[in-house]
Amino acid sequence: MAISKQEYWTKLVETSKNGGFPAAEAGCCHYLTADNKKCGVGILFPDGTYERTKHRNCGAENFLNMYPEFAQYIPEGMTGRDLVDVQETHDDTWRSLRKKGLDWNHDCFVQRLRGLPCFADIAS
Repeated sequence: MAISKQEYWTKLVETSKNGGFPAAEAGCCHYLTADNKKCGVGILFPDGTYERTKHRNCGAENFLNMYPEFAQYIPEGMTGRDLVDVQETHDDTWRSLRKKGLDWNHDCFVQRLRGLPCFADIAS
């Protein structure tokens, strides 16, 4: 069952704040890592519904086309395109910080999320 957009926002912010991001290994972002970190889209999938080895290295723009069974987890009030934007925000935040030799930055991530049109109506 899908969560609300507000619940998703809260989950993104809390996961970032508590060190759950980035979900990356071997220089690439993943929906689920070996140490059980989940990315911005991966946090939507209940534990046990996602096989790490089956779904790795699939860009967010293709994920729902390749695995339509995951469409049921799109938060209410959001679209697949919105999830692509969230995933790209996760990945781009991690890549830009990594290039500078920096660790994950919660404040930077949240600021970028706030700039997404899909979260314009969310109270933080």
